[in-house]
Amino acid sequence: MHLVHVQLRSNDGRAPLDDASTHLMAYAEPGDRLEHVSVARQASGRHTLGLFFSSTALADAEQAALRLTLRALRSDAFAGCAVERCEAALVTGPLAH
Repeated sequence: MHLVHVQLRSNDGRAPLDDASTHLMAYAEPGDRLEHVSVARQASGRHTLGLFFSSTALADAEQAALRLTLRALRSDAFAGCAVERCEAALVTGPLAH
């Protein structure tokens, strides 16, 4: 399972997206391998979407996240939004003590 963060910016400063996770799940296609979506609303019209994919390769998950998000941005639910960044949240391995 891979987590990819997509940061969206609202170009018109509108209110937070309602039901963003539901809308993204609706636009997912089987080949995307999307499992779950979480949404973190931030100040200044920004939203960070956490997209969880069952892809075996991280690069596939990142590509699917961008493809899916761009597909959803063409809908009314995401009108006025743009992608600021789309990438996996990389963390280091176990910490040495």
